Amino acid sequence: MFAKTPVSTQNLNVTRLWNPYFIMIMVVNFGANVSFYLISSILSTYSIQLGASQALSGIIVGCFSIVALVARPFSGVISNRGRSSSLLVFSFLGMAFAALGYAFAPRPILFLPIRVLHGIAFSINGVVTMVLVSKVLPEAVLTKGMAYFGVSQVLAAAVGPTVGSACGQAFGYRYSFIVAAATLIVFCIVVFVLPIPQVKASAAVEKKRVSLNELLDVRLIRLVAFSALFSAFNGLCSSYMVNIGAVRGIDQISLYFTVNSASIILVRFLCGRLADKIKSIHYIMLCTLLTACLGCVIIGAANALWLFFIGAFIQAFSHGFAQPAVQAESLKQADPSRLGTSSSTFFISADLGQGLGVMIGGAVAGVAGYDGMFYVMAVIFLLAIPLYALVNMGARKKVSKTA
Repeated sequence: MFAKTPVSTQNLNVTRLWNPYFIMIMVVNFGANVSFYLISSILSTYSIQLGASQALSGIIVGCFSIVALVARPFSGVISNRGRSSSLLVFSFLGMAFAALGYAFAPRPILFLPIRVLHGIAFSINGVVTMVLVSKVLPEAVLTKGMAYFGVSQVLAAAVGPTVGSACGQAFGYRYSFIVAAATLIVFCIVVFVLPIPQVKASAAVEKKRVSLNELLDVRLIRLVAFSALFSAFNGLCSSYMVNIGAVRGIDQISLYFTVNSASIILVRFLCGRLADKIKSIHYIMLCTLLTACLGCVIIGAANALWLFFIGAFIQAFSHGFAQPAVQAESLKQADPSRLGTSSSTFFISADLGQGLGVMIGGAVAGVAGYDGMFYVMAVIFLLAIPLYALVNMGARKKVSKTA
């Protein structure tokens, strides 16, 4: 049962994965992501309705990623030094004010400063939540826990756009933002009332000046740089799949996303159980780099819907297996006083992979077509296999302690 007052993570004695604190943090994460997907799915349409041009609408939507990326390192520092429950309350309030700002801003140009607030608050929320997960799970099942934890985001991605679109069509898009704000306020109250475990920095850490070492965990770069490739692959599929379907004359290409989402949930449950039994993350990375290469080749050559379904499953397997493993390894390697830094370093790599992958992929597609774009990505994954082995396999393997 939950304690009546917040407890320090140092006093937690969790021995199983499905403990009350882990469930509570999953629910909180679901709430933050539902609101995010609700807003992101309708913001472009709503801004155009208010008179924004296509160019301004694109800037409004895209600047969120830039703000979140810039804010990640500082979110890590804040997470290292602040109280987790207070930071979560602040982040939910920030996102709620942003949602209300979208609803009542008279002109779309005013969405730009609102996006800055939204991006900062969302960045802090993600980093703090990941740190908390690492504290409420036994290390022996950390990778499995990360895999299961990601399911809440997948479900949010399915629920958020549906709610936003339905509410917008029934009552107007302004009310969709009000619903998002109300959802965030409810979860803010949940965070305030329930005993969110406290991750509090020591006095020595609080007095230290912020350094580059606290903004970025350079030890993780050789690992997270490779995990960024999976985010790039995901970005290519999510950004260009509809266009690919139109170019190749594939009806109902949108079913790709349904198959992909269902596959991610399945993969996270099945591979989450397997990952903690594998002694080294290196085997997971080599396997998923190879399967991602295969997935790129299949999607690049696909000329029928069933081939896209195979590609959707393979992409889900590679991304859904590698991402939680890298998340868990990043936290296992982190100094206890710098968990926020390690968490933000992982998110930075994912943001860069997603953003750069889409931009570079679009340039390649303009020259070589969408098939060429995926073939180039396949070559990158193929070259990454020996490069990963060269860069990472020489490092001492980290063996998880048994619970």
